[in-house]
Amino acid sequence: MLGILGSIYGYETIDECVSDELFATFLRKFMDREATPVLDAVEGIDLEAYKDILIERFGNPNVKDKLSRICLESSSKLPTFLIPTITENLDRGGRIECAVLVIAAWCLYSDKGVNRHDRKLDIVDEKKEALHEAAKLTGKDKLAFLKLTPVFGDLIQNERFTKLYSEMIDTVCQNPDISLQTQRILSESE
Repeated sequence: MLGILGSIYGYETIDECVSDELFATFLRKFMDREATPVLDAVEGIDLEAYKDILIERFGNPNVKDKLSRICLESSSKLPTFLIPTITENLDRGGRIECAVLVIAAWCLYSDKGVNRHDRKLDIVDEKKEALHEAAKLTGKDKLAFLKLTPVFGDLIQNERFTKLYSEMIDTVCQNPDISLQTQRILSESE
């Protein structure tokens, strides 16, 4: 959730990102509103405490986990972890705003390949070129990025998803300050 957003913002490590209250709040909102509703209960696990521990662990300044490492091979990680959460929430009528912002930000990340300070991002992905080419077409076709079916499957067929994604692509492309987009999602989701 925070690898791509934090990278675009200009952070280098996950602890820097999580120490920023905006991004820590965003992560918690995602966990509470989008991830938790689609999880099955696990006996003996206090999910609320576990989420607190995750945020504490990610924010530990002694663990300098690079965002570039977290973002490695996003084209195989996001279809495994994030897209199924989106799909299940779409099926249930659940919330998807945080996850859709990450997908829209991934398009920007794949297209521009720089952070907000215009520093080149270290993007390592087997599908880097295909992602870049699809993202580059977004100015002419808002849904071009989503047409990479090996990554997104049939997500492009869901009208609710594509409507929200199109709105976020417009916003992210007009103003790539990811902190503003993150803040907007948080304020709208209250």
